[in-house]
Amino acid sequence: MKYNLLIRGEIGNWWSGTSADDIIQFLNRHQDEHLDIAICSPGGYVEDGLEIYQALKDHGNVTAHIIGLTASIATVIAMGAKTVDMVKGSLILIHNASTAVVAWQTANKQELDQIISKWQTQRNNLDTMDKVIAYIYGMKNGKSLEENLNKMDKAEWITADDALEFGLIDEIREDDGSDDDIINKVQNLVSTKIKDYGLPALPKTTITKPERALANVVDEKGDPTESFAKKTFRKIQNLINGEINANKKTIDMKESYKQVAGILAIDALESKDGKITLSEDQMKKIEDHLVDLDKKVKDAETDKATAVSELTKTKDDLTKAQNELAERKSEVDNLKNSPGAETNEHVGESNSEKIDSYNLYKKINQ
Repeated sequence: MKYNLLIRGEIGNWWSGTSADDIIQFLNRHQDEHLDIAICSPGGYVEDGLEIYQALKDHGNVTAHIIGLTASIATVIAMGAKTVDMVKGSLILIHNASTAVVAWQTANKQELDQIISKWQTQRNNLDTMDKVIAYIYGMKNGKSLEENLNKMDKAEWITADDALEFGLIDEIREDDGSDDDIINKVQNLVSTKIKDYGLPALPKTTITKPERALANVVDEKGDPTESFAKKTFRKIQNLINGEINANKKTIDMKESYKQVAGILAIDALESKDGKITLSEDQMKKIEDHLVDLDKKVKDAETDKATAVSELTKTKDDLTKAQNELAERKSEVDNLKNSPGAETNEHVGESNSEKIDSYNLYKKINQ
């Protein structure tokens, strides 16, 4: 089967897995299209997984195809699709959220109380995450929060038949052989990561096809078999060496170009042979950021000019008001000091009014 997109590797790892930004950019380029998205991932960061889940849900026209081994938050991502199917012979794992716990230190009782308080907060956060994840499963299978939480507590690998019965998928897809290459490549990668993620060992008896059996990959404890280790030792060694060198370069680049990395919402820029290659989407992000900055600068300059103009006008109005006040004060002082001014004169009484009153008095006494 042909897929529009394959979600693989660690969720939230932009370097070697699938990040939320990758998926959102892809969905934005394919709006109003039906998309077939395959999922084969051991899980990863809850925050990225929930963001991808919501992005698929918002798109509204996605069919998720679970292939190979899919676990943890990667199963939650599948719940965001309109319909979900699972290839016969694949496995999924739902379990409680977890976090890294490191406390390599000596501590007195007060410091221990602080550490305990910190871990209690972490535990409460994990409990909240578990309930959110169980609620998402419940929107798919219609089961109660308690039922889904109990299933998560068991942390068992689930076959396609079990997943269908539990309501996490809509149908089982019989493999026609076209997915073998994808599943084999990705499943081998996921298998080696199972113990690193603290996931339960794979049940060998649930795989029905001999060519899909993981007996040649991991033993009953989840450890790589000797034949698999010999076969892949050189590749793993090269991969590790490559990652070490790449990480060293990345760290250097992060210190030099951390502002650019921040604009692109990534941890660091990848440098190869002294060169940095940016994708078209990354260039667009930088361009949009520069355009936005230019607009903010122009808006700030306009606001500054307006403020200066208003300030100048206010100063002019104040000066004018001060001058008018001085003129009024001067007129009052002149009136007070004018000849013939009497202290008992009524305010506002004019000379003409005084003359008319005097003539009227004379007429009355004639």
